[in-house]
Amino acid sequence: MTMCKCLTVVLVCGLMLGSASVLRAAEAAPATAPASQALGKAIYTEETAGDLDAAMKLYQQIAEQAQAERPAVAEALLRLGNCQLKKGRQAEAIAQFRKVLADFADQAPVAQRARQQLAKLGASAGNAPVVLSTSPATLDNNVPATLDKISVRFDRTMFGHGWSFCQEAGRTFPETPGNEKISFDSAGITCTMPVKLKPGTVYWTQLNMPGYTGFRSANGVPARTYEILFATKSADGKPTPLPAELVKEVKEVNAGVFAEPNRGNAKAQAMVESISALMGGAFKAMDQGDSSTALTLLRQEIAQTRELQEMVRGSAAEAPIKAGLPMIESIEAALAKNDIPQAKKLMETLRAMGPDLQRSMEQALSGPGGEPATNSATRPALEPLKLTAAPWQDGEEMDLRLRTQPGMEIGTLNYHAHALKVGGRDIWRIEADQVVTVMADSIQYTRADADQTTFAPLNSVTRNERGTYASAYQTDSVDLTVTVAGQTSTHHIDLGGLAYDNEQALYLIRRLPLGPGYHAAFAIFPPQSGAAGITCKIEVTGRENIKVAAGEFDCHKVQLQVVAAGAVALTHQLWFSADEHRYLVKYDAGTATMELTSTGLRPPEQAQVARDEAFDLALPVTWDSYKPAEPSRSGVILQLIAPQRQAWAALCSTARTAALASARNVAEADIKTLAGYFKGYFVRPESWSQATVSGLPSVSYSADYQDKDQAMVEYRTYVLGPSTVYWFMFRVEKDQFEKLHPSFDAVVSGFKVK
Repeated sequence: MTMCKCLTVVLVCGLMLGSASVLRAAEAAPATAPASQALGKAIYTEETAGDLDAAMKLYQQIAEQAQAERPAVAEALLRLGNCQLKKGRQAEAIAQFRKVLADFADQAPVAQRARQQLAKLGASAGNAPVVLSTSPATLDNNVPATLDKISVRFDRTMFGHGWSFCQEAGRTFPETPGNEKISFDSAGITCTMPVKLKPGTVYWTQLNMPGYTGFRSANGVPARTYEILFATKSADGKPTPLPAELVKEVKEVNAGVFAEPNRGNAKAQAMVESISALMGGAFKAMDQGDSSTALTLLRQEIAQTRELQEMVRGSAAEAPIKAGLPMIESIEAALAKNDIPQAKKLMETLRAMGPDLQRSMEQALSGPGGEPATNSATRPALEPLKLTAAPWQDGEEMDLRLRTQPGMEIGTLNYHAHALKVGGRDIWRIEADQVVTVMADSIQYTRADADQTTFAPLNSVTRNERGTYASAYQTDSVDLTVTVAGQTSTHHIDLGGLAYDNEQALYLIRRLPLGPGYHAAFAIFPPQSGAAGITCKIEVTGRENIKVAAGEFDCHKVQLQVVAAGAVALTHQLWFSADEHRYLVKYDAGTATMELTSTGLRPPEQAQVARDEAFDLALPVTWDSYKPAEPSRSGVILQLIAPQRQAWAALCSTARTAALASARNVAEADIKTLAGYFKGYFVRPESWSQATVSGLPSVSYSADYQDKDQAMVEYRTYVLGPSTVYWFMFRVEKDQFEKLHPSFDAVVSGFKVK
């Protein structure tokens, strides 16, 4: 949903790629009585003995029993919420009632009582996780500057590898030490961010915002937005005043965590939340091997989804239903046939798509005046943009480095622009390769084709670890094809007029007549979320001189705002050179920056040579590379970028020791480790081959393995130097290996040790 997803994924959302669920590691529990007996004791303790504290402990013990009967656990959670309510802990009570709906929607009588309690409290029955508490507490203006971490406690187990500590320009975000990482506790409930604070400073961060939803439940549901505002003591130990306007904003935002959101169609929204709860229950049942319960919940979900579709037919809210319902029906059909493997595969796809579909639905239902938002086809018209001629030449290349605010390099983003003729039409093709080293060497490829004159989008492709997203544009709509975990689905989305593809947006701004006071607005479509109705607003706010690795540039400073569902989702600052090239010189997302490293012209047929003090690597045409600032723990010294991310590839090295007598010895030692790391890692016996590379002995092999449900092949070549061992790694989907094998060998053949 943002124009620069590299910043979204790494710097805001943390480790968000991938769709596998995270299961809570259960601690060994003492032997207990059957849950039904324990429940009776707990009820007696609460209602007869009147000991709420003791009863709450008993209810909690029942809820934590991994093998407890579902009816008993649901009842225990409901009663735990009631006890918390009696003790005046409304937030915790609401969280428990929501947990009942999220995890035990199949227990109809208990779920109904939970809904009634939420209604009495004026709270939504939402399936979204909520923040229970933070440390430091929000609005605390007397925090010691020695505090070294910010902790956030949620109402349930979260997806423990994702987070969104968001920042906004003009507000101070806590500095994070480069050698420490954000993490969750073993229960997956409390997230901790290491920080380094200064005395007398006001700090602000927002947990989740539209398009930035790293905080998600174990079932993939995004947490509700929450703002943390605090200030450290001054150097003389006095409290630091908090800005009144900011305090007011934080109170209003955080009040919405437990209050019913002000949404247009309350009945439709309630159904969305109920459907989401049923989906979460089905996911959990499948994770626990209970396909019968999952089937029951899915059938309820299908019935409610069809009812909702009739309710919103003809509005923008119908699009995400059309996108998700066929997948749910396919899962139900697989379970009905007892085809568990197929059902699990489809569920992984739905698990990846579900949160984005729910978010799109909620945005579509959030129109003003108590009515569902109108179809995007009737959105207020945006002023047509007046474009200048493209300031770039055919073959232009821009290379930018990604850095954290303290300056640590974490990756690269390389843009290419090519003038092509496709189907008799002159087009611009904008391609980008992104590498993020702090995310296990994450690589993303994007391509957007646009008409050379109007720059209207024609088609686009985004390919990353999560899947492939292909868009084919018509005048006011788009056909989006999503492939995740081997499953493909196609969705027709009404855009309500011209919307530019997310991946061409930076180049679109380069074609605008930037100057003092210039401002404009245009619609964008982000294929990875599939959400229509996103508006990008820009304004030239000044002129600044910016010095980066590529040189010193006189720049237009541009404020960029992305508006979703009527709210500003993000505000970033960009600097474009004021010369005839309009280069993107710098991009500041608050938590991190991109800075221009180099520019040039690179014809499509020109190959790249990666140079190092110890070697040169002449790459085949269309291959690229990135040298990380520091070698990774796995020994990666050069990230190799295959064309259109058809494969993952890298060059690694390590010091040679006496024990590494031959290349085959090194390979066989690694295979033992890899067999314990990759599922089903098996070396093809006939694949072993010996050769020389750069005059040095080498050995190669191919191995099959499983990545989730995807059959993969890893191809390795080890080169034994006098003091260093080098090895190439190529990983590719099994059905693509034979086609790409020759290009892998071509990469290796270009290796020359100095």
